[in-house]
Amino acid sequence: MEEFEKHYKKMNEQQKKAVNAIEGPVLVIAGPGSGKTEILSLRVANILKEVDVYPSNILCLTFTDSAAVNMRERLKDLIGPEAYNVAVHTFHSLGRDIRNFHPEIFYRRDIFTSADELTQLSVLEDIFDSLSYDNPLAKTHPDRGYLYINEAKRSIEHLKKAGLTPEEFLAVLNHNEQSLKFLNPLIDEAFGPRISKDLFDKLPSMIEEMQDYEGEEFPVEHMQPLVPIVVSSLERALNKAVNADKTSPLTQWKNDWTYKTEEGDRAMKETKYLEKMKALASVYKSYNKEMEQRGYYDFNDMILDVIKAIKENDELRYELQEQYQYILVDEFQDTNDAQMRLLHLLTGAEVQEGRPNLMVVGDDDQAIFKFQGAEISNILEFQDRYREPRIITLTKNYRSRQDILDIARHIITQGDERLENSITQVEKELEAEKEKEGKVVSKSFPAKSHQYYWIAQEINELIEDGLDPEKIAVIGREHKHLKNLVPHLANFGIPINYERQRDVLQEPHIRQLIKMARFVVSLVNSDQEDADDLLPEILSYPFWGLSREKVWRLSRKAYKEEKPW
Repeated sequence: MEEFEKHYKKMNEQQKKAVNAIEGPVLVIAGPGSGKTEILSLRVANILKEVDVYPSNILCLTFTDSAAVNMRERLKDLIGPEAYNVAVHTFHSLGRDIRNFHPEIFYRRDIFTSADELTQLSVLEDIFDSLSYDNPLAKTHPDRGYLYINEAKRSIEHLKKAGLTPEEFLAVLNHNEQSLKFLNPLIDEAFGPRISKDLFDKLPSMIEEMQDYEGEEFPVEHMQPLVPIVVSSLERALNKAVNADKTSPLTQWKNDWTYKTEEGDRAMKETKYLEKMKALASVYKSYNKEMEQRGYYDFNDMILDVIKAIKENDELRYELQEQYQYILVDEFQDTNDAQMRLLHLLTGAEVQEGRPNLMVVGDDDQAIFKFQGAEISNILEFQDRYREPRIITLTKNYRSRQDILDIARHIITQGDERLENSITQVEKELEAEKEKEGKVVSKSFPAKSHQYYWIAQEINELIEDGLDPEKIAVIGREHKHLKNLVPHLANFGIPINYERQRDVLQEPHIRQLIKMARFVVSLVNSDQEDADDLLPEILSYPFWGLSREKVWRLSRKAYKEEKPW
C-alpha cells in the first residue's frame, strides 16, 4: 500500500474525507477538475486496507468503457494485480455479466440477436401496418410514410431508459388520467382568466388543496406522481413571482404547463397527449412481443431484463446484494431511471436498514432530469432515498484558472433546481488550487471574416514572439468555422495540423461493405426482391473492375434467363 500512502498524502482535506468515508451512503459533489477519479480509486484501496472483504465484493460503476479501463489502470497502480478482481463495469456491462453468470435465468436471451436501428424500424413498421385507421399514431404522409414511427421509436427508447415496462407505463398513464381530473378544474379556475397579482393570494390555498390530494397508490416506486410534480413547479413559480413582485413567472408557468382546450378551458398539457400516449403504450407492448418472437433485443433491454429478473427472483437478488457489499458510482448525475432502479435493487438489502455502503460521485449542475417532466434529478434525491447520508463537496479545482471558474459559477447559479439551493451545508464555489498563467479575452466582430482574420493575426504574432506553433490550439464549435479559418492562417503562412472527427460509417469503403453485408443477409433470408435492388449498385463498385456496359449486359442476360419471353 505504499502507492496508496503516497497519493493519499497529496490530497486536500475534503478529498481525504471522501476516501475515509467507507461505511454508509456517501454523496460526493465533485465539479470538473476536482480529482473525483482519484478519490474513487483511493477509496477502493482504502476499503481493502481497512475492511476484511475480497476485491470482488467491491463494485465500481462508470458510464463509458474508456472510463472503466482508466479506473482499472489506476487501481492496478495502487493495489497491483488485485485490481483485476475488483468488479469495474458500465451499467450495461454489469447487466451483461449478471446474465452470463446466471444462464438458468436468462437462457432464452443467449440465442437472441442485437437489433440495429433498421431492424427496430422494420418491426415498428409492421406494427403500424396493423393499427386501426382511427389510431392517433396511424397518420401517414404520401411521401414520408407513418408520421409518428420515428417518434414512437425514440419514445420507446426513453421509456426503457426510464425503467418502465409497457404495463408500468400504461399504469402511470391511467394514474395520471385520474390526477388530471382533479387538477384541471383547479387549473382552469386559477389560470383560465388573465394572469394578475390576485393569484399571489389565491394560489397558496390551491397549492394546499393539491398537497392534500389523496389519489390511488402510484404504481411505480421509482418515480413521482404527477400531482407532487405540479405542486413543486407551481410553488417555485409563485415564490419567484412574489419575490420579484411580477406576474411573469406565473405567465411562464402557464405557457409551459397548460393549454387551452377546444371548449375554451385551461387544462394541463398532459391531457392533450393522453390518448396518444395510451396508443404508444399499446405499440410499446406489441414491439416488445414482436422483438422477442423474432429473436431480437435492443441495447436498453440489457438492464431491463436484469431488473425484471432481480425483482422476480429472491435468490438472485440476495446473491447480488451479498456479492457487492461496497458500491461506487461515477458520474452519478448521468444515471437514468432504469440504472437507478438497478442500483436500488442492489443496495436494498433489509439488513442495511436504508444505509448501504454506497458512494456516488457527481455534479448536480450537470444532472439529467427525470421522466415525465420532473425537475428533480437523481442526485438531488439521494438524501431522500438513503438514510443519514454523508455529503462531501470538493471545492478545490486543479484544472482551471480562477477567472474561468468565476465566470462559470455566475452562469450556472442562474438555475433553480440545484443541490446548493436545496441543502444549506453544500457550498459549491470552486477555488483554483494554483493560479495558472494566461488570460481570458472576449471579443466581438462585425462579421465572421473579421473574427477569422483577428485569430490568424493573433496566432502569427505569438509565433513571431517565439512561441512554438505546436503549443497553440484553436477550438471551434463546428467544423465549418475551422474550415473557414484555414485560408486566413494560410495567408500568414502558419502551418497547421487540422484534426477533424470523421464518421467512419460515412466512409465510401465502409458504406460499400455495409451494402454487401445487406446483400448477403437478403440471400440468407431468401429476400430476392431486396437482393435484386442491391446487386446493381454493388456490381458498380470500382474494385470489381466491371464497366457499366458489362454490368448492363449481365443484367440483361439474367433478366432473359429468368423471363425467356
